[in-house]
Amino acid sequence: MPILASIYAALFCIVAVASVHEAITTGKPAYYVAIDAAADLVILVFYIGHWASTIMRSTGWCAPWLFLACLIWRLYWVPSEIRELRRTLSTEDSRLLERLKVPVYGLLCLLMLPSYWFGGLAALGYYDHS
Repeated sequence: MPILASIYAALFCIVAVASVHEAITTGKPAYYVAIDAAADLVILVFYIGHWASTIMRSTGWCAPWLFLACLIWRLYWVPSEIRELRRTLSTEDSRLLERLKVPVYGLLCLLMLPSYWFGGLAALGYYDHS
């Protein structure tokens, strides 16, 4: 696994743990926390599996379905988190978010892209066959 991919995986772990911690401290339902943590874990395993083919071979036929489920969860999760964020922001911060909406959301998508790109490739069988 390349060093930059390892660094990205470590940062992904930190963000995933922070996300679960934030969901627990804000009192989100247990099923929400569990699904969010599971989706992050599956995507991380698939991301690493792009370079560690034994991981992907062990997931077998369910890998594409797990990837699809994680992708659907993320597409559901983002708008709900944005709505909740807007409720908690002050009016000044909310106006700032409205002004910078495109760069902020673009940056979030850009940061998530490697995990879903390489994880998706691995889930669909395009991984390093080493």
